[in-house]
Amino acid sequence: MSRKPSRSTFRDKLDYMIQSLRNDMIQGHYRAGDFLPSEEVLVERFKLSNKSVRSGLDQLVAEGLIVKVHRVGSKVTEKAGQTYQHISLGYFPSIPRDLALKELLDVFQTLYPAIRVKTFALPASPSVEMMEGYLKQGMLDVITLNNATFQLLDESGAVSMLDEIHEPTGAYPFLSATFSRQGKLYAHPVSFTPVVLLYNKAHFREAGVPEPDSSWRWSDAVSQATALTTGAGRHGLCFHPISENRWPVFFLQSGVAFARQRDGTYAFDREKLIRAVRQCMAIIRNQQAFSHYMSENNDDTTRLFAEGKVSMILATYFAMNDLKETALEYDISPLPFIEQPGTLAVMFGVAVNRASKVKEAAHKLAAFFGSEEAQRIVAAATVSIPSMKTVAESIVSSPADPINRPSRYAMFREILPTLKTQEDLRLPVQALETVRQLLKQYWSGILDEERFCDRLAEELHSMPLAK
Repeated sequence: MSRKPSRSTFRDKLDYMIQSLRNDMIQGHYRAGDFLPSEEVLVERFKLSNKSVRSGLDQLVAEGLIVKVHRVGSKVTEKAGQTYQHISLGYFPSIPRDLALKELLDVFQTLYPAIRVKTFALPASPSVEMMEGYLKQGMLDVITLNNATFQLLDESGAVSMLDEIHEPTGAYPFLSATFSRQGKLYAHPVSFTPVVLLYNKAHFREAGVPEPDSSWRWSDAVSQATALTTGAGRHGLCFHPISENRWPVFFLQSGVAFARQRDGTYAFDREKLIRAVRQCMAIIRNQQAFSHYMSENNDDTTRLFAEGKVSMILATYFAMNDLKETALEYDISPLPFIEQPGTLAVMFGVAVNRASKVKEAAHKLAAFFGSEEAQRIVAAATVSIPSMKTVAESIVSSPADPINRPSRYAMFREILPTLKTQEDLRLPVQALETVRQLLKQYWSGILDEERFCDRLAEELHSMPLAK
């Protein structure tokens, strides 16, 4: 897999120098009135050029931590000796990739030099007990969360542990609505993505197959995937069917929705449900079109796509960040559909712990993530869609773009009316895992269609109500 030239490591070295000198001043190694080592010493210590060292010192001057004394050196200011506020940020493992976390925190540090952010990686799918523990014990002042985690907190009654957001966000209204309850906003929306169809343009061109468009049904996708499959270890289509962001697509496209009755049972349209699971099984069991690679997660299928081993995958804009430095010729299309066009949306927001002891500083960090400055960093450094409408809709894919962004990047604007979330299934989050486990049995032939529906009704009936 060919790649564009990687970024020079000098930026990482420069960031390391700046942060090291900051920490030395914070910890009192250099006190107010002291002079930092000479530029020559810093050049040798951090393996940087004189020009880069001067650039780093200029940043510390801009932060008010040092002043340059002509012909003497860089003098530490009184401001560098002030007491700093420390806040803790909990983030999902994908956030550094999807939101350019390092770049965002570097800019925040420049804007608020008296605030220090300590980061903690959270599990990809944290339990509600874990999240409540972090919040109750004050271990995290600020947390990133997706719409599913927010729904989980809401169902457990834990949304009240988040502090209300009062600042306007400028985000798409549907994002703010997702992170709101009873008219109160509890997280700054930062980014979102629909699930889309990624396809290898070169494969389509070589096979003489027309590129996908919004008219495609799943039968069209399978037909073209069959034509794209070669005998040299390449398949036309692949996705991780049991992913929490994949199988619900088929339910939502079929109009499947659940409703809990007074007696505790769940009502659902069996015909629509069977249509959804049958369509998905027809795809994943098609040996001529679908790759039966034993994927463990969505990243596995993205990797196969990047290596040219599959021609089409279901993916998010977030996943395209794994392709941003490649030379892969790819593009995107709306998902094929069953009855009606539709896709699943994944949304990220940043919330503040109501029990934080540094709440003012925590709100500054959370608000920064939703600010125009931060949103433009996300737009410039990633393929992710910024939550701020004006920023997201100003992004234009062009040959001059240093990021390998699909030419149809702006397609998300056209499919906004078709976006749905797992919440539209009207099931509690914990029930989604029950559905997933039963789907695995159905798709492997352990359960037939009728028994699958019966078992699902039985399992949901025994499930406790959300708080």
